[in-house]
Amino acid sequence: QGNMIAMYNGCVCNQKFFTAPFLAVGVHYLIIAPPVVFIGQSFWITIEVQDTAGGTKTDYCGITGFTSTDPSALMSGLGMDSYSYTWDSNDPGATCKGAGCVGGCDNGVKIFLNVVMTQLGLQSIVAQDTADGSITGLTAVMVVGADVKLSKEPRLSIAASGDTVQFKICWSNYSSASAFTFVVTDAIPQGTVFVPEAGTANLSCGNTNGLNPVVGYSTSTSATTPGPASFVTGIPIGTTRWLRWTVPWAGVYTTGCLCFRVAVQ
Repeated sequence: QGNMIAMYNGCVCNQKFFTAPFLAVGVHYLIIAPPVVFIGQSFWITIEVQDTAGGTKTDYCGITGFTSTDPSALMSGLGMDSYSYTWDSNDPGATCKGAGCVGGCDNGVKIFLNVVMTQLGLQSIVAQDTADGSITGLTAVMVVGADVKLSKEPRLSIAASGDTVQFKICWSNYSSASAFTFVVTDAIPQGTVFVPEAGTANLSCGNTNGLNPVVGYSTSTSATTPGPASFVTGIPIGTTRWLRWTVPWAGVYTTGCLCFRVAVQ
């Protein structure tokens, strides 16, 4: 617990916009976030604008900018550092103008969906009024991830021309967190030709632990893994040079396998 407190204090003290630990005084943001989130998975945060007495400031209509110790953090699909939100005042004389206004005003409370962290460890999220830098708020979340191990068999195979060799790629997740939407990419070995399969998404062989991976293939002859745009979703064809499976989920202490066959030239 002491280490966690030290990490939190270090996160607060070093965060942009601050030269000292954040103090909730005056008008400020109260940021409510889950204490633990998974890397790459979306979650939501709630921000309440509080007045000097700790009540909700329903007439707030400022613009909030965001930043994080995670430089690649996202909000609504945009980089967190470049994202901002214009609040709608509940003042009867104000006009609701923000993107989130549907039949009413924000009333000093706003839920922000699709927040994504990309760095493991304790990460902070800071909100600050873009015009009045004294209106700020901070929260910290622990970002955890899964440790998926991959293995391939056979590692070394000697075969004669015309032989068919089946390769099996297996994953295992023995970490403390589930893995979501991870990608397995493999090249067709040189000196072989991919043998098309007419069956299921996992190319008719291997146990995928009840999952249905999405298969993609590329005919690119690149010696390095081609970019996502080079892959086509569907059952690979005979001229396939690269295979890619998108596995939707791997729970804690689960394994699964994928297979493909090649003909030796």
